[in-house]
Amino acid sequence: MPKIDRIRKNCRIQVEWLEPESDRGRLSTIPAKKIVSFQKGLHVEQTVLCSWGSRKYRAIVKSIEGKGKEPDADVYEQSTFRPTPEANDILTDVFVSPSPPSSPGIEEMTTAVSTQTDNSDAPSQPNFSLNAGTQTDGYYVTHEFMCALQEQLQNLAKSNASLNAKMDAMSDLLGRSSTLTPASPSRSPFTPPAPSLPSRREQPSYGKLVNGNIQMRVENGSVPFVEIPKQTYERIFYVAKTATSFVRQLLPLVYSREELVASNFEGGEVLTGNGYVTKPALERPRMASLLGQVELEFPGSTFGKANMGKIREAINAHCRTEARKKLLM
Repeated sequence: MPKIDRIRKNCRIQVEWLEPESDRGRLSTIPAKKIVSFQKGLHVEQTVLCSWGSRKYRAIVKSIEGKGKEPDADVYEQSTFRPTPEANDILTDVFVSPSPPSSPGIEEMTTAVSTQTDNSDAPSQPNFSLNAGTQTDGYYVTHEFMCALQEQLQNLAKSNASLNAKMDAMSDLLGRSSTLTPASPSRSPFTPPAPSLPSRREQPSYGKLVNGNIQMRVENGSVPFVEIPKQTYERIFYVAKTATSFVRQLLPLVYSREELVASNFEGGEVLTGNGYVTKPALERPRMASLLGQVELEFPGSTFGKANMGKIREAINAHCRTEARKKLLM
C-alpha cells in the first residue's frame, strides 16, 4: 500500500467523497494541495479532509498519482486530520474543461513574439510564457490556468512591444487555449449546484441566550417576542440547508397553526378553491424577529429583492400547506 509523509504539490489524488450526502460515493481527481489534512502519512483507503471552494469535506483516497518525494521537488507537510461533522453544505467551486491527450501542454503555450536581435533600436520583447504552476497534466484546465492566461494577456497589453507583435502573441495564446475541448460526463468531476440563497454559518450564532433558551428579537435589540429551547433550535439549524428551509421550520414555533392558516406574509386577496379570500398579514413584530434570526444565521439572505422574494414565497407556501392540512382534517 503506497504511503508517504510528504507529498509533491503537483501530484493528483483520486478520492471518493463521503460528504455532502448528495454526492456520497462519487469519484473525483483533485490536486494534492486540496487535501487539508491526513493522519500519519497519506495512503490509499485513508480518510482525509479536502477543501472544495470555501468548504471542507471528508473523502477516501482511492489512488495517488506522482507519489513520493524528490530531492528538488516542491513538497509540503499536512496537519492532523480532525473530522468536522457539520461540513455538509453545498459546494460552489467549478472545474473548467479538461484537456485531451492530443492538446498541447500549458508549458508549450509561449507567444509568437520574436526577439529582434538584429535591430539594436527595437524594444526588448517580454516573456509571455505561462509559468509551470498552471500545468494541466492532461486532465483539467484549472481556475489557476485561466487566471494565468488573463495575467499574460494583461502583461501583453502593458508591454512595449510593437502592435503587430502584440497581435501575434495574443492570437497565439488564444488560439492554443481554444484547442481545449469540453470534458465528457464520465471524466469530469461532479459540479454541485450553487446555493439559491447565501450559505449558512458553520456553527449557530444563536443570538441572545437566556436560561438555555434562544430569545428571537429584532436586530436593533428591542424586546424579544419568542423563546425557543436551545436543543430544538440546534436541531432546526443543522437540518436546514437554506434560508428558506430555516424559515419554514421556525414558523410553527413563532406562530400558531390557526394564525398560519388564516394569514400570509403580507396579507391581501388570495385565490382559493372557493374564490378569492382576503387574508391578514402575519403579525409584524414577530415577523421582524423571525427575519432577524434568519439573517443572523444566513447572512445576506434577507437583503435584495430576489432573496426576499424567495423568503416571502417560502412563508406563503407554508401558510398554504397548513390551510390544506386543515381542510383534510
